[in-house]
Amino acid sequence: MFTKPREVPFLRPEKLSGDTAKTSLALVHAITELSKKGEVYDIIILLQPTSPLRDANEIDGALELFIQKGCENLCSVSKVREHPLLIRYVDDNDIAHPLLPSPSTVRRQDMPEYYRVNGAIYILRVDKLTEFTSFNDSQVAYKMQPEKSIDIDDQIDLATAQTILSNHRLNGGIG
Repeated sequence: MFTKPREVPFLRPEKLSGDTAKTSLALVHAITELSKKGEVYDIIILLQPTSPLRDANEIDGALELFIQKGCENLCSVSKVREHPLLIRYVDDNDIAHPLLPSPSTVRRQDMPEYYRVNGAIYILRVDKLTEFTSFNDSQVAYKMQPEKSIDIDDQIDLATAQTILSNHRLNGGIG
């Protein structure tokens, strides 16, 4: 069923609309403009368009966890594929240094689980929003399956998402 499209209540200024615009500044602007129109909100749910595979169940689950925990902020995460114990940074002398100070002699099966912020869902109390808000530094993590956690930043991510969606159509669901 189609609903009648709503009119856009205001436009972002150009300085908040380009590739270098900070999300926090755009949200501060939006909340300010909405409050001028008498629309006041308690929480913000930020759903970035680069994460098209998250679904309503994931959003509902994240919101339920946010309310249950009574927290100020939440972000969605997914288990890392490349374990941080095996990641190195290489200095100017081509010397490899471990990212973490732990030894990497542990079997992969025995390594602790690590998660990455996946960019799919951010929830924040409006009264905690400032121009300096970092959505990635949330206190509570909502765990998502990797196949729903694609964040499309390049052609490889797009191809991966298309493959998952094709399999979804063939198999009747993601995850």
